[in-house]
Amino acid sequence: MTGSAVQVLERISLTAPLGFRFWDAATSRVIADGLRVTAQAAPGSEYVAAAVSPSGVFGFAHLPGLRDFEYSSAADVWTPPPATRPFVITVVDKQRRFLPFIFTAAAPFKGIFSLGCAGATIAPLGPAKTIPLFSAPARTAPAGMAALRASLRDPTPNTDRPAAWAVVEVSIAANGGSKALGLGMADAKGQVNLIFPYPNVAANSGPLVDQQWTVQLRAWYSAALDAGAEQPDVCNVLKQAPAALLANPSAVLKYGRELVVS
Repeated sequence: MTGSAVQVLERISLTAPLGFRFWDAATSRVIADGLRVTAQAAPGSEYVAAAVSPSGVFGFAHLPGLRDFEYSSAADVWTPPPATRPFVITVVDKQRRFLPFIFTAAAPFKGIFSLGCAGATIAPLGPAKTIPLFSAPARTAPAGMAALRASLRDPTPNTDRPAAWAVVEVSIAANGGSKALGLGMADAKGQVNLIFPYPNVAANSGPLVDQQWTVQLRAWYSAALDAGAEQPDVCNVLKQAPAALLANPSAVLKYGRELVVS
């Protein structure tokens, strides 16, 4: 049957109140596969799972207390700005490539969420409006990537415990300053697996397998972070204070070999 008029009885629009992109600095790409991202309004309440779009955005629908906003028929649901409520977001990688973590996000949030950690001492690598992912100890470095592994301990006197959730940065001298190559977070046992691209190779510098670079290391750590937690709050991780490394803060990175710091 052709030429028939279609009568629209009802039109329903749904506005997603919260959306995230997750960034793997090691491979410089958005990660959309294998992640389970959930939101919880309060301890003990049900978890709401996010759905991922083809563009790699994890978005939520049907968050508690936001039904009126999500189903609003207003032409512009953001005018005036709607009242927000906090949600604890939990990120777990089902493929175990990345360490799990949590953070708090207020919803509704217009556009892709931007992680704003007031008082942060560490700047995560990656583009704006992405949430950083940190490699798990068991992750294998992709072909052609460098890897640094370390086992970190709490430096407090008379203390023998892992430096859980400590952060390590590897950098190289560049243009009179330094360029960060990678940033890694330790797990609850203090194990760090930092995967990053190799530095640039100078022209006419010989075979790639013979290349080596002197890199610098620095760390941040706070004993106040709970090593017994299943996952840390990523903002608390990024607020840790600088920590002195007992090992030499410089090391030689050789192409094709893992850099092990002890």
